[in-house]
Order: sequence, then structure tokens, then C-alpha cells
Amino acid sequence: MKPPQRRTRDLQRAYADSGPCAPKAGAWFCGTSGVRLDKFLKVSRLAKRRAEAKDGIEAGRITKDGRALKPGYEVKAGDVLVLHYRTKFLTVRVLLVPERVLPSLKPADLYEIVEERKDDPVDWLR
Repeated sequence: MKPPQRRTRDLQRAYADSGPCAPKAGAWFCGTSGVRLDKFLKVSRLAKRRAEAKDGIEAGRITKDGRALKPGYEVKAGDVLVLHYRTKFLTVRVLLVPERVLPSLKPADLYEIVEERKDDPVDWLR
């Protein structure tokens, strides 16, 4: 026996119950829901690949309020994240969290750079 299939009406009810959502810049943005941190880093192009983002998160190179985050952390609008790249530290404030991603989405609209500072390897020798 086959399981019952969901109808369009059921899906519309599910979206209506999910909270206030608005289409913007080719994707759906919801104020109440979040996206996994590793997926957000990939979508916003702060990391090239999701696996690369996950490795960086597990190594403790992405922090919030001085605490290392996990790949499953739900990113919300207003979060301030510090990303530790090889030679620089990048502090970003999350502006929008996409629920669905389409090619017309511009990554620069998802975050703003609060601070960027270079870490010179010559300073490591002192």
C-alpha cells in the first residue's frame, strides 16, 4: 500500500503556518526560521564549498560572541559572526537568511562586513 501523497492545498497550509515570509531577490526570506551555518556560508559565498565550510567550523574558525559554533547552528538575521581565514579575520553581520536559494540571489545582500583585519605572518615570529 502506498503512503498518501501531499496535495497542493496541504503544502499551502504548511507554508502559511511557517510564519511571515516574503519573497525578495529571487528567494524566500523568513524572519523566524534559520539556516544551518555551513549552508549559509556556502550560499553567501563566504566559503567556496559546504564541506570546506563544515571543516572550518569544526576547527573552531567561525565564532559568535567568542564561542566556537557547530555546523548545525541556525543562523538568524542580526547575528554577528567572526570568520578566521588563513591571513585575515572577517567580522560580518547577517542581514538576510535565505530559506530557498535561486541563481538570481546576490550574496552581498545577505551580510555586511563590520570589520576586516589582516594578520601578517611576519608578526608571528616576534
